[in-house]
Amino acid sequence: MNFINRIKSIIYYKVFQPAYNNTIGFRKKVYAVKNKYKIEKNRNNIVILGTPNHGNLGDYAINVAERELFADIFPDWNIFEVDLTDFPKEIHALGKILSRRDILVLTGGGNLGNQYMDDENVRRETIRLFPKNRIYIFPQTCYFTKDTGGNEEKKKTEDIYNKHRYLFIMARDRQSFEEMKAMFRAPVRLMPDVVLTMKTDIGKERKGAVILLRNDIERKYTEEQEKKIESILKKYYTDIERTDTEISSSEFLKNKDGCLKDKLTQIGKAEVVVTDRLHGMVFAAITGTPCIVLDNYNHKVRETYRWISHLPYISYLTNLSLLEETVKDLRMQKECYYENGEISGLYQNLMQEIKNG
Repeated sequence: MNFINRIKSIIYYKVFQPAYNNTIGFRKKVYAVKNKYKIEKNRNNIVILGTPNHGNLGDYAINVAERELFADIFPDWNIFEVDLTDFPKEIHALGKILSRRDILVLTGGGNLGNQYMDDENVRRETIRLFPKNRIYIFPQTCYFTKDTGGNEEKKKTEDIYNKHRYLFIMARDRQSFEEMKAMFRAPVRLMPDVVLTMKTDIGKERKGAVILLRNDIERKYTEEQEKKIESILKKYYTDIERTDTEISSSEFLKNKDGCLKDKLTQIGKAEVVVTDRLHGMVFAAITGTPCIVLDNYNHKVRETYRWISHLPYISYLTNLSLLEETVKDLRMQKECYYENGEISGLYQNLMQEIKNG
């Protein structure tokens, strides 16, 4: 089966794609893409690929943080992004337009693996199509399922990534870091989730508790356990609000920045947040909001917590039986200040290295 797929791939890239690239339709596509992203002959480009067009506000916050970092260090470069929807329609045209000096950035997140194949395929295709460009994979959690499908996709990812000479990979947790080092020939660096470079000023008025728990493929807690969490919080807080960092795509696409701001405000106005989402925890951290972090089904929340474990207002639990005691402890926290000097320093060093080539 792998041999057949390899033959199909060769036919596509050696026969079909070159033939299409010579058509009038493709030349029109190249012209349209060039105008859309304001690509000019004598100006360098930074392209952030695979940015979200869905309602995951954690992924969008990653996108915002990445853009801010590059805009600060590369003020004269043309910086643009290609989202998940536009990627398959535009990537081949970009292959004709971009030069070797342009920098490609594959957006960070928690999707390097076989659970979110749309994201993984963006990385694979970019690495295939731009063999001479510097490509940076921003901090990712690496997780392949321990089954036949996971093993097959892991092998494909290894084969594709390891053919690129100018690939640089970042892991956002130690477990992913060790796995990536074993998988890839490219340099791998341990870096925190990029959203931790952000700071917000929500204000000091706080009221009630926010429950922010997953309800998707990564869900761990049962309805009964969630009811137990809510009953404990009701002992100490009058207002209990349920929310998530995942919203509808239609709502997100209408006002991306507004949706992110509203979510940060909702979390920043709470007296306490209980969450099993990585970016529920991160949003609480950057808004200075007391937070109880519950263990998730894989390692990514636990490992990301290591970067902020010094914050006294963020508590990580592996056992729900400790929830009420932890609520009492956090109610004693009066001053919650987000200190990210070390994390910002790591990113400033990284950006200078990227700038220096």
